[in-house]
Amino acid sequence: MNPFLQSIIRYRKLHLCLVPAALFFFAQGAARAAAVYGLSADRQVSNTAILTDGSPMLCGYSGTTAYSPVIVFQLPTLPAGKEFSAASLRLYYAIKTNIPTYNGDLYGLGVSVNSTVQPSDHYAGNLDPTVTLIQDNLVTPATAYGPLVSSVPTLTDYLNAAYDKGAGAGQYVFFRLSPDVAGLNAVNRYNLQSAEAANVDHRPLLYYSVVDTVQTTGGDLIVNGAIDVAGNTSTFGSQGSDPGLSLVYTPGSIASINFNASSSSASWNWRQGASLQLKLDNTNVLHLFDPETGTAGVALDPTGVSIFSTTVGSGVTTELLRLQSSGANAANTVQRLSGQGDVLNAYVDFKRFATEGPATGLSLGTAGGDVLTIRSSGAGDAGNVGIGIDTPAAKLHVNGTVQITGDMTLKNNAVIRVSPAGDLSMGAFQAGENPSN
Repeated sequence: MNPFLQSIIRYRKLHLCLVPAALFFFAQGAARAAAVYGLSADRQVSNTAILTDGSPMLCGYSGTTAYSPVIVFQLPTLPAGKEFSAASLRLYYAIKTNIPTYNGDLYGLGVSVNSTVQPSDHYAGNLDPTVTLIQDNLVTPATAYGPLVSSVPTLTDYLNAAYDKGAGAGQYVFFRLSPDVAGLNAVNRYNLQSAEAANVDHRPLLYYSVVDTVQTTGGDLIVNGAIDVAGNTSTFGSQGSDPGLSLVYTPGSIASINFNASSSSASWNWRQGASLQLKLDNTNVLHLFDPETGTAGVALDPTGVSIFSTTVGSGVTTELLRLQSSGANAANTVQRLSGQGDVLNAYVDFKRFATEGPATGLSLGTAGGDVLTIRSSGAGDAGNVGIGIDTPAAKLHVNGTVQITGDMTLKNNAVIRVSPAGDLSMGAFQAGENPSN
């Protein structure tokens, strides 16, 4: 299981809808900022399962006993329709005992309905895979005394998952600072102030700001502001068991917006104002058009692209032009551009004749098949033109009856002439002579 999820369900199983820190729909205006102090339920926990209350709390070693402080906060109740947009955790590093030979790592341990720290919450050693690493090396031997502040995006992710869109409001989240080396026998440690610190400015403090989240009205998705996908997937709406809209980003890949309509009557619309509609219907065809005026639009389906018009009111769609990746001769056709209606009406094929080597060409055709073929490359047939045949063996290769109205001039000034009476004659003419006289 993902360590992030493990840390969230460590105290109690939750049904989560994870939203990455940067995946928000920002409302106009500034985000609201606030802060909460750590609770006196915080404890110093040792590898001997002893919990100690008081301040300072130790992160490090006293002989073979290892200590790690656990800090507790109560999740605030955010205004309706809000989520965390940013967060900062401030701890106070009071002093160190001798010079530690290790760093302190900040973890999120999970969420619980009560604020009790557990003896099993202690950890010392390299990265703990069972909980959420918030920030590696938050404190090091070179760190100056004073505030330790973590403002990494992982902190905001952790809070949003724990808050669970309001389900976790009023519950408790836990943070731990752990020495990143296990099994030492030494007297060196970092000393951090707890919620019992005499100086209120030295007590643990969690700053946060909030922003508007997604609003839905009557099944429509209304977005005010920008969409930013950072590191995860978020889904909105549902159709059966499938999400209606998915925003997906995989690190190192390209962000995508996925529409899904699985039922026979389903369709998903994404509108900007009233003049543009992006729609995926139940046949897996994506339409981009103006639903108000019925002007031409574009449709993408698994085999090609169509330019179409839609009649306002009736919803009747008429295909005007289509470009697809295969046609009647799918083994050879690369792309087909066809006119209105069935793809077997008049068309232009841009071909690669795969069965004949790397030859390419252009074919014009109708419902009956290819009518004219021009070979642009190939073994000995480059530039050949075929009528009624797509493998012309000569510069002009006709498969069928040829009808000529007028004279036909051949090589070396030879002329074939058919008189109005149907008489056939052959002859030659001199340079500059008009063979039709």
